[in-house]
Formats: sequence, C-alpha cells, structure tokens
Amino acid sequence: MRNILSDVKIAELLQDPKPLLKKQVEKLKTKFVAENKSRVSKLSVVSAGNMKFEITARGDARPDKAHKFSVILGYTWKGDRINLIRCNGRHGPHTNTIERALGAGVVEIPRDTYHIHFATERYQRVSEETDAEFYAEPTTEYDSLEGAVEYMCDHFGFYRADDSYPKLHPLFP
Repeated sequence: MRNILSDVKIAELLQDPKPLLKKQVEKLKTKFVAENKSRVSKLSVVSAGNMKFEITARGDARPDKAHKFSVILGYTWKGDRINLIRCNGRHGPHTNTIERALGAGVVEIPRDTYHIHFATERYQRVSEETDAEFYAEPTTEYDSLEGAVEYMCDHFGFYRADDSYPKLHPLFP
C-alpha cells in the first residue's frame, strides 16, 4: 500500500521555503541531457523545513515539438516519490475522472492546452496506479518549457538564495 499525503500536507510542502540560486534556475532552463527523444534537466533542493525536493524539466528534443514538455516538482516521502506539481505543455486531451463522475469542477482539458497537474489526496486514494497529480487545470501562465520553469519557481515556495539576497523574495521580480 502506498503512502498518502493529505491535502493539508501537500499545501504545506508547496509553501515550504525552497532556496535556489539564480544560476540553478538558469541551469534548469538551459542545461539539458539527452534521454531517449527528450532533453532533461534535474535539480535537487532542500527546503527551509529540511524537506528534499527535485525539479525535473523534460522537453521533446525535436524543435517542432517544443510545446511538448513537463516541469515537475517531486517530493520523496517514506521511500515514495510523489509529484506535487506538474506543469505540462500542449498534448492530447485530459479528463479528471473523479470530477467527471461527480459532474462537477474542471472535467476536461482540451487537446493542445497548456495545463497544470496538482497532487491531491483524493487521487492518491483512487488506486495504486493513479498518479497523485492526476487532477489538472488549464493555464495561460506559460507557453514554453522555460516559462513553465519560471512559473514553478515563482508560485510554489521558491526564493532566490544568492549571497547578496538573504531574505525571502521572488526569483522573478
């Protein structure tokens, strides 16, 4: 049986201050390693609360497929990796199955729509095979892998930790 994070714990993890150097953000946006048909960049971060996170930026290596990407904020807890947030590019349609069954909330994400997946307690409880971050909402906050990296860093507890910036403040003023 997998470990399940409550919605309250997920919210706490997302807001836990996570220090990043400006050069680390630039690395995520520009330094990729080839992996199959993808280009991948990863960065481990330890938060102020001593929690271990990993940001993974993965994009299609083919220039004509630059709209196919994911920027993922992962967290490892009791040996299980849980994706807390996944900022996706455009690809096929997505259905939030619980919302469809209830007939409420965001049910469908149309094909070729940028969207964000959020970990939820309810999707963790559906089955062992269901991704914690299965729930998704459309977004207009970014339109590229680089923009998704900036969005992730700007909205989920990250702050610039350069020596000349000792206090919490946004990465992208």
